[in-house]
Amino acid sequence: MGVSNSQAVVFGFDQSMCTSNCGTGSDQYTRFRYAMQCDFKGSGVWRVWDANAGWVATNRNCVAFTPLAFVHFTFHFARPDSNHVTYTDFVIKGTTYPLNMTQAAESLGTTATHEFIPWVDLDGDTTTAGYSVWVDQW
Repeated sequence: MGVSNSQAVVFGFDQSMCTSNCGTGSDQYTRFRYAMQCDFKGSGVWRVWDANAGWVATNRNCVAFTPLAFVHFTFHFARPDSNHVTYTDFVIKGTTYPLNMTQAAESLGTTATHEFIPWVDLDGDTTTAGYSVWVDQW
């Protein structure tokens, strides 16, 4: 990825579903956003998503990745209840970084939605230059 011109890279997926009163006509839905951001130029650390607080810093430094080099990421998440997301740990090139951080999920009220959406974002900075990111497996 074009690290020299990148602000951050974000990996995540959204999972929305009925979490209470399902099938009663008073269904309550929740969006579980599992997202991790390597903030190259801002905080300099990995951050996790919280529906109430936005991006929350971890105690894990974010380092720039070598351009044109393959980097393997594995992220482990859990849904401990109907209101939270737990970030267990993540693995970069075979090294495990424990997190054990539990953050808030987003209540959608009666908004009917069942979805599973994976995504990756490469955030650019103000430089007018090229940006690149490759995802070869999801």
